[in-house]
Amino acid sequence: MEELAELAEATEEAEVSMSWEERRGLVDVAGDVLRAYEEAETARLATSGFVDLKGNIWGAVIEDERGWVDVVTVMEGAGSASSHVRIIRMLPRGWEGS
Repeated sequence: MEELAELAEATEEAEVSMSWEERRGLVDVAGDVLRAYEEAETARLATSGFVDLKGNIWGAVIEDERGWVDVVTVMEGAGSASSHVRIIRMLPRGWEGS
């Protein structure tokens, strides 16, 4: 989460993103992602769940008191042996009225 915060501070854009691969299954990776957000006292889970019928893609929306919103997806790789994580952080700037 620190790397995402650093990306947000280094730009004037309204959103930043990061992604990575892990050699673990979707459930383990998604659990770790949620635990990382739990450590941020200002963030709260807005919603989460599987976004496809087969259960190969899990997603979450995290809201933070400081104004940003993260959209998280974890996609299971072939054979359930790996996962791809992507986080898009929408920042409270660049929008009309901000």
